Amino acid sequence: MGKKRRLIRLFGNILFILAIGLSLYLLIGLFIVRRSLPPGVCPIDNKRPLMYIAIALALSSFVLTFIENRIKDR
Repeated sequence: MGKKRRLIRLFGNILFILAIGLSLYLLIGLFIVRRSLPPGVCPIDNKRPLMYIAIALALSSFVLTFIENRIKDR
């Protein structure tokens, strides 16, 4: 396995772990905040930028797996 492929795999795994960790943080926070809010109030509005960051991390990890497979075939 080449250095470039190993580096891409490591970076992709780090991004995936960050995406999972941030998503769990947001999900747990959503359940905690939801209990204390009155009906009809959206608890997601405050955390929307973090949700976009988690989605971007997951997508970039997904894209890096395709790049890693491309390097593998050559």
